[in-house]
Amino acid sequence: MRATNGSANIDSIYEELAEYMSGEPENLILELLRGLRGEVADVKSGMASKSDLNFLQPDVTSGLHSLRADIASDLLLAEAKNETSHKHTREQIVGLRRAVVE
Repeated sequence: MRATNGSANIDSIYEELAEYMSGEPENLILELLRGLRGEVADVKSGMASKSDLNFLQPDVTSGLHSLRADIASDLLLAEAKNETSHKHTREQIVGLRRAVVE
């Protein structure tokens, strides 16, 4: 397949390389970028638009207000329970002190 002289040998190598590269696109980087562009377009088509998000804003705001109220209520309840627990513990300590003194 390869010729013996130098010039024919180089031509032969170029022909073999051309045969090998014939299945590859002319510019591999451009081909990959075109594929990425298609994938990005697919992802963008599945994303919500700004108008979709604006439509959901009242529901989200209402949910946040409700969540804040629930958290505030839970904090007050936990604080009251904590205070009751401390009061009970203080009463036990006072009782132990009296028992030790007597």
